[in-house]
Amino acid sequence: MSTHPNHAKTHASPATFVTHLLTTYPHSRISLILCLPPHPHPLPRLPRTLRTISAARNVLVAFAPTPSLFRATVASLLDKGREEIGVLAVWGLVRAHWVAGSTEWCAGGIGRAIAAVVEIAGCGWVFGEGVVEEDGEGGGDGGGSEGGDGDGVEWWGAEVPILVGGERSTNVAGVFGKWCSVEWKKREEGVAGG
Repeated sequence: MSTHPNHAKTHASPATFVTHLLTTYPHSRISLILCLPPHPHPLPRLPRTLRTISAARNVLVAFAPTPSLFRATVASLLDKGREEIGVLAVWGLVRAHWVAGSTEWCAGGIGRAIAAVVEIAGCGWVFGEGVVEEDGEGGGDGGGSEGGDGDGVEWWGAEVPILVGGERSTNVAGVFGKWCSVEWKKREEGVAGG
């Protein structure tokens, strides 16, 4: 286990991402930002996971369903010391940018969000993401099936324009790759990009 993690990986759901964090960094302080959709029942299994998190004294949780709220949440951590932040974990950042539309779905926008995390992360950073549904959108929970059967296409392969409205593009893994290692399976089929 690295004392300073810096990676991005697909998980079956936010609940499995949280379980990964609690088992991989059991004695570390964790600041968790969940970029979940803003509808009433975003994740059927999350309440049980939230009870588990609430029992862990070393975990701080914030919900930021939109890129602008995410940026504000990260900015609010600037006043905290690196030890107080600990491992900064983010679930669903890519999907939140995609759902926000063309003004946020660009390599520069996603890159600025990652750079903000890297700037303030005390003991490292971890990004978790779900899979893209067949219609090009992430599941209602932002993360595919709970069982983690791996049939979905991973967000890391999604093509994102370099600039808003630009014609040149890169994949999301390329954007994240500037700051951290990305664990994903490249697939032949394309991923909807906005």
